[in-house]
Amino acid sequence: MVKLLTKMTEPRILRSNIPVVDVPERSVGEYIWNKLSQLNEKSICLINAESNEQLTIGALKHRCQAVATALLAHGIARTDRLAFYGQNTIPHVVLRLATKLLGLPVCPLSPTFEAYEVDQECQSMGVTVAVCSASHLHKFSRLLQSDYKHNIRLVVVFDGHHDSHVTYDQLLVEGGDRALTKVPHFPVNPDVDPVILIHTSGSTGRPKCVMLKHKSILALLSERGHFLDPGTGTDHVIGAPYPMGHISGTSIIPLQLCLGARLVIYPDFDVELLFRSIERYKINFLPTFPSFGRKLVEGDLCDKYDLSSLRIVNTGGSPLAASISLAIIDKYGVGFREDNNSKSWNS
Repeated sequence: MVKLLTKMTEPRILRSNIPVVDVPERSVGEYIWNKLSQLNEKSICLINAESNEQLTIGALKHRCQAVATALLAHGIARTDRLAFYGQNTIPHVVLRLATKLLGLPVCPLSPTFEAYEVDQECQSMGVTVAVCSASHLHKFSRLLQSDYKHNIRLVVVFDGHHDSHVTYDQLLVEGGDRALTKVPHFPVNPDVDPVILIHTSGSTGRPKCVMLKHKSILALLSERGHFLDPGTGTDHVIGAPYPMGHISGTSIIPLQLCLGARLVIYPDFDVELLFRSIERYKINFLPTFPSFGRKLVEGDLCDKYDLSSLRIVNTGGSPLAASISLAIIDKYGVGFREDNNSKSWNS
């Protein structure tokens, strides 16, 4: 019995058969910048499905640098923490990436939050800079009227104009053609410094802030798309319905950009807009929600639009009925794969 117990307690290491990728970068901002710099600057990387606004790799890099330098001119410091609230738009993505180039932590706020939740989350995370869309600025009213308001050193409004607060368009003008002298601008210790601060839902206890360090996110980014699809790259057009206020949108969108994929984003998610965008932009990779699976095989929309460009559909986060999975396989003639609570259909 003693021998058996000894054998059972011996350490076991389980390794994937995917080759380990060495990541020389020591910060997420440095990683993102290096990857973007290797891509074709003329390639379109972001598309707004509602407005058809499009951005190239070159323009994305230029805007990120302009915004980052302008934020420094407004007094952004190494101790700052930036909270983000708003729709998935190109300015939102630029502001997120600029924050990473500076080496500062991002604090995503769920789109379900109202003023009370925004107030409580920002105070608990020690937020000093609020970044939000113009249409959601009222969600910060409680915070900006509380005793904590003196800790908020800057408010940045995107997707709109404001008389009192700094706007995204203003930052672009102020930054002009300036660029950071180094990336990240502020020193980063990957083993200690957080790159994302996000609250859990509380399903395993009281809601609490999770600090994701640079080292952890670099490990995710180093997979180079393996958890999405080993072949993800410049030939992929990806629909991105995940809100940037959730961990999926926060972590996956930068990864997809680094892989050189063309990303279609949705400011206000609408099922028909998603179907229409699949047909319009020939989306071939669709990460989506389990509840969306039924819409791919039932209702009028799945036959109203041409979805034949889809090669990969991926879901995760909750179970998907086997009957729906089989119906998707039958309707679209794709293969089926499931692992780690994530399902994907591959043509």
